[in-house]
Amino acid sequence: MLKSNFKSIAFLFSTLAVVLTMCESATAQLRINERDSIPRGQESEFLEFQRQNNQNLRQIRIMPDCSFGEGLGCNKTGTVVEQIINQSRGTNYQDILMRAAGGEDNYRKFAAFYDNNPQLPKVPYASFWRNDDPSIMDRAENVLGETISRRPLPGLGSITNNFVWSPSRGREISPRDGLLDLKYAYGRVLFEEVAKIPDLKQQINSLDLPPDIRKFYLDNISQGLRNLNSGNESGLKQSVLTLLSFPYTPGNPNDGWYGRQLVDVPETIASLEPPAGSTFLTGLPPVGGEQMMTGFIPPGLTETFIPSVTSPLWPYALIPLALLLLTFGDNGSSQAVEPPIIPPEPPTTQTVPEPSALTALLLFSLGMGILNYKQRFMQTKG
Repeated sequence: MLKSNFKSIAFLFSTLAVVLTMCESATAQLRINERDSIPRGQESEFLEFQRQNNQNLRQIRIMPDCSFGEGLGCNKTGTVVEQIINQSRGTNYQDILMRAAGGEDNYRKFAAFYDNNPQLPKVPYASFWRNDDPSIMDRAENVLGETISRRPLPGLGSITNNFVWSPSRGREISPRDGLLDLKYAYGRVLFEEVAKIPDLKQQINSLDLPPDIRKFYLDNISQGLRNLNSGNESGLKQSVLTLLSFPYTPGNPNDGWYGRQLVDVPETIASLEPPAGSTFLTGLPPVGGEQMMTGFIPPGLTETFIPSVTSPLWPYALIPLALLLLTFGDNGSSQAVEPPIIPPEPPTTQTVPEPSALTALLLFSLGMGILNYKQRFMQTKG
C-alpha cells in the first residue's frame, strides 16, 4: 500500500509540474529568435507586420523589453505622464483623448473618415518615424491594420480644425495628416495637464525606477513644458513625438531609430501565413459614445518593474491534486497500480500554439479521475 501510494503521489507531482509548465508558457512573451521577443501587448502589430510585408522582410525593428507600461506605451514618457495625471487629477486615457479630439461628437466624425477603425484610439502611441519605414513594427499602418493614404481627403481638415491643436490647419489634409494631428493634439493635452501638477519632479522621483530612467522621463517632460510655455510650436511637435514614440532604451543610443533595435526574423517565422487584416476588425462595434473604447486597453498606467512572469493559475492546480491525494489514502487492500502513461512524442511542427491553462487543468483533473476510478475498480474486483 505504501509503495503504491508513493508511486501515485510521485506521478501526480510529475504531472502537476507539466501542467504548471504549460500554464507558465501560456503567459510567456512571443519570441522572434533565441535572444529577442516582442514587447508585451504588441503581438497584433507583429502579425500585421507579417501580413503587410507579405513575408518579404527578414528584419524588424522593435522596442526594448518593457520596464514600464505595456503595448505601444512600453517604456515611453507618455505612459509615465498619464500615470501621474491619473493619480493626481483622476483624468484617464479616454478623457484626454476626447479632449484632444475636440469632444466625443467631433471624434465620431473624425473616426468616420477611417471607417470607424476600432484601433483608432491607439494612434497617439503609433509611430510615424523615418517616413513610415516598413521595418518599424509599431508604425501606424501596423497599428491600424491598413495602408494609410497620403492623398488629400476633402472634409477631413474641417474636423481636425476642431482638435485642441491641429498643426495641419489651413490646408487640405490626407488621412495620414489627420492621424498626426490627433497624435499632436493628444500630446499637447498631456503637457497642459502635467503642467498643472506642482510636485511633478517629486512624483517622478518617487517612481520605483532606476535613476537613469527617471532622468530620461524628467528631461523629456521638462523640455516639452519649456516648448509649451514659450509658444515654440516646432519644438513642441518634436517633444510630442518624443513623449509618445520614443521609448527609454538602455544607453539611449542616438542612431536615428529612436530606440528600435534591428532584429533578424527567422525564416521559420517569416514563412508562416499570418491572418488576413480583416481578422482583427471583424465583428467589432462601430466607434461611438461609450462604446468607442470597447476592446481597447490604453498603455499601462500602473505597471512598474515586473521581475518575472508568473502564472496566476498555479494555486488552482493544487485543488485536484489535494482531492486525489485524499482518495488514495483510504484503501488498505490495494493490489496494483497502473504504470504511468507516457504519451508518444508529437511530430515536429513549425509552430506551437500557446496552450490554454484552463484546458490543461481540466485534462489533468479528468485524467487523474479516470486513473483513480480504474484503480478502485481493480481493487474491488480483486
